[in-house]
Amino acid sequence: LVLWYGLVSAAVMFFLKPFAEDRKITRLFYGYFPYVILVPLVMMFISLGIRIRAYGFTEPRYFTVIAGAWVFLSMCLFLFNNRERVNRGVLAAFVILCFDSVMSPFSAYAVSVRSQNNRFRMLEEKYQFLSRIDTFNPDTMEDQDRMQVQSILWYFEQNHSLESLNLPKGTDKKALRSLFQVDTGPYDPSYRYINVTGIDTPVLDIQGYDYLLGMYAQEFTLESKSGVSYKAQIQKTDFVIQKEGSEVYRKDLAEYIVKVLEKEMKDGTDSIQHSVELPSALLIFEDMNESFEIRYFIQSALCRLSSDGTVDVENIYLYTAVKIKD
Repeated sequence: LVLWYGLVSAAVMFFLKPFAEDRKITRLFYGYFPYVILVPLVMMFISLGIRIRAYGFTEPRYFTVIAGAWVFLSMCLFLFNNRERVNRGVLAAFVILCFDSVMSPFSAYAVSVRSQNNRFRMLEEKYQFLSRIDTFNPDTMEDQDRMQVQSILWYFEQNHSLESLNLPKGTDKKALRSLFQVDTGPYDPSYRYINVTGIDTPVLDIQGYDYLLGMYAQEFTLESKSGVSYKAQIQKTDFVIQKEGSEVYRKDLAEYIVKVLEKEMKDGTDSIQHSVELPSALLIFEDMNESFEIRYFIQSALCRLSSDGTVDVENIYLYTAVKIKD
């Protein structure tokens, strides 16, 4: 928002400069507006710096920096140079920055590729996964580091190729993709993703239950009235409860989602678009065994729908109400 506001304002000031002294309102505009826009620009650069420090340069971030730099420089020229030739300086800055971002060794492409390579190298030095691709377990990495490696590989796959990633000679790129579960290649029409959500917002009745769990957390500790401790968690699409390391309950939530969707696919998979809204009553169901009574409320589910009608549920977001019987 700051960037587009600054770009439009700089363009207006550039074209109005020959007439800036004709009216009092334009003189006031040129005298005060550069001060006003500089503060949001500085805040924008701080935000960009935080983002780039965390995730490195990409082409969109690079061009945002370049555009912001041109707006900042233009405002400084308008602020401190009231001569008619100031437009020449603004135009010259625009041409230089455009040339630099496309043709120079500091172009958007070169800076972005170099930045992402540096990030990848630091993460590889930390975990040494390239030297043991066949045996390395990504789950041993910190979650943020694992996601960063995935995002870097995804960046090169989507914007360049893995040839632009500085890998040791002989590195098995296919194994590297598989290790970090990076989807590759062109668009595959044999499948598409759909998001299943509720069409309305229901009130979840939890009367009589001991716990209400928001399953965005990794693990919960539950305790019965008799003092027995349990661990509850989501494992992919299964809700699992363990007691002293042993599994005492498991529910495949994907199976329920697939059954619900099969009713929506009476006319074939082409009848389902990217989003499916269902009555929330269909997304609330109960299950029990000798130790637990559980009520599920599925908020959304990300599903992979193949052209042959096969549905694979990849992620589920839900609330769970649990009653412990013992």
